[in-house]
Amino acid sequence: MKKQCKQLAALQKKGPDAKVYYAELINIFRLFIFRKKGILSLQKTTDDLIVQVKDVINDKDQFDKLSQALRLSDFVKFAKYIPAESDKEDSFQHIKNTITNIEKSETKTLPSGKK
Repeated sequence: MKKQCKQLAALQKKGPDAKVYYAELINIFRLFIFRKKGILSLQKTTDDLIVQVKDVINDKDQFDKLSQALRLSDFVKFAKYIPAESDKEDSFQHIKNTITNIEKSETKTLPSGKK
């Protein structure tokens, strides 16, 4: 998770235009979900990815927010939608929170004292 946090912080600091911002934000998430859960997200459409992560994310509200961020990225990248600054911040937080929560849930499921 530290790697993703550094990547997210670097992205936020860099502040590229919306299309590049969303492309990088979603790629950080896709790579994370591939490495942590083995979900082949890099070759999938956004809708396919959403279906696949539904089993990983137990909280409905968090899943809905993640889905919204993923779909918004498609609007920005493909439909040339210009998001408000608050939309960018919301998407960033939803992706970051999802990564953090997946990490936390994975840590909870590991048996203590086992190698």
